[in-house]
Amino acid sequence: MNAFSQPAPVTAREPLTPVSASPPPLTSLRRLLARPAFIFAVALTLRLATAAIFLGGGHETIDSVGFSNKFTEGYEMVGIARSLTSGHGFSAPWPGAGPTAWITPVMPAILAADMLVFGVHTRATLIVFVIFNELCSALTIFPVFFAARRIAGDRISEDIGADRIGGLAAWLCVLSPVAGLAACKLIWYTTLSGLLAALLLWATLSVRDSEKPVAWIGYGLLWGTQLMTHPSFLVWMPVALLWLVWARPRPKSTALPALACFTAVLCCVPWTLRNFAVFHHFVPFRSNFGLELWRYNHGGEGAHPNRPGAEHDAFASLGEYAYTQKKEYEALAWIGKHPGGFVQATAQRVMSFWLTAHPLTTFARRSEWFFKVKSLYICALLVMSVGGFNTIRRERPEYFWLLASFPAVFPLLYYITLAHDFHRFPIDPVLAIIAAFAATAWLRTELSDDSSVSARINTAFINAADRGNYDQVRDPHVSGRSGGATDRPKSYYDFIGNARWKRLAGQVGSCPVRLRSPAHSVVCRCVSAL
Repeated sequence: MNAFSQPAPVTAREPLTPVSASPPPLTSLRRLLARPAFIFAVALTLRLATAAIFLGGGHETIDSVGFSNKFTEGYEMVGIARSLTSGHGFSAPWPGAGPTAWITPVMPAILAADMLVFGVHTRATLIVFVIFNELCSALTIFPVFFAARRIAGDRISEDIGADRIGGLAAWLCVLSPVAGLAACKLIWYTTLSGLLAALLLWATLSVRDSEKPVAWIGYGLLWGTQLMTHPSFLVWMPVALLWLVWARPRPKSTALPALACFTAVLCCVPWTLRNFAVFHHFVPFRSNFGLELWRYNHGGEGAHPNRPGAEHDAFASLGEYAYTQKKEYEALAWIGKHPGGFVQATAQRVMSFWLTAHPLTTFARRSEWFFKVKSLYICALLVMSVGGFNTIRRERPEYFWLLASFPAVFPLLYYITLAHDFHRFPIDPVLAIIAAFAATAWLRTELSDDSSVSARINTAFINAADRGNYDQVRDPHVSGRSGGATDRPKSYYDFIGNARWKRLAGQVGSCPVRLRSPAHSVVCRCVSAL
């Protein structure tokens, strides 16, 4: 006999209230997983382990960059840093080249300082620079966490918690299979630029409501540092400033955004004046745009002037500025005569920027497990970003255009010149923030759905018990059906003891049990761990 079929007689009954639909408090483990300091410690440990594996067992020095298959980019950086160390200023990105504006000054100066301390031709210089890159990659989780939490605000955090959204965004950065390896393979500004990009997003969100000029000056200094590190972010700067003007509380004064813009311009003036003194022409940031445009838009394979040959001789005879201007003119002339070829090449560069050229064929042919994991991660990140945009547009529309401008505007220069997947890495932290909103939206939908079901069931219990008419209880999942339970219970306590009603009321486990698909279930359970 059912233990609940003979309830003890009750003379007085306290009023029954529905079970609260609010989520349970976070456990100590969940609080730990959502703490940025803990996430940073995990990220730094993983990245240093990656660096140790990558550099272990070899004898490479900083001089081997450009002559070893281990390193993807960096010989120009090493050449300029070596020239700075020897007292010849910004010059010699490769042997035989003179004064240069090939790269903006921040990263060569950092590498030159590394060489001054640890030696120009030592392995220690390479190790220290790789550790610096890995540290920048790990530090990125802090602005990612706080930017995601600020975007979430109270409207989204009501059910899930802003800290959990920030934690998920940070964990997506930690678990990226390319972040740690890129810091080793690229003796470049990629990881530092990614850190600065995440800081810029966080600062843009934070400075919006500030009326302190010092905060806006600091914001401008951050922009100046990024422009002197990675000038491609110049295309996003007007978008951020216009958003600040639009989103600021009324009256919408432009004085403080103009102050930030003026500060950023001042940071670039010394470098621009130096370039004018060297080249006698206006070169605000870098001089290599014309060559990069020509190399991939002239109907043939573009030889680089860093190797012996006709292009090297032309570069030496014309000089850096005149040579790149000549190449830009040739590229524009070819594009004007072959618009179809330019469009086709641009489409291929778009694919190369986000995934890789011919992604399906490449994924099938390459057997390396790391490449396959990287490809799957990138695909998942992009798909989740699309869902995240939809959530942000619906829940936080004031931030939608600011976030959407990152993937829309930043790649434009790469689409018309040179595009590889590592060019996307500096905006991957922003994509992780956007993707986090997709996963939490899925979970929040299930939590709210099941909380609603639980509340409706409990309300039905109360009403039926008060009336003494249990036949009128309905299964909220069954539309147009009378009598949700197969065996009609005889008392309110039978409802509580009935396993099916317990399942419908959400009493089985802390994770929602009514999930829409196995994949949805996995996502919900992973997010619930935070």
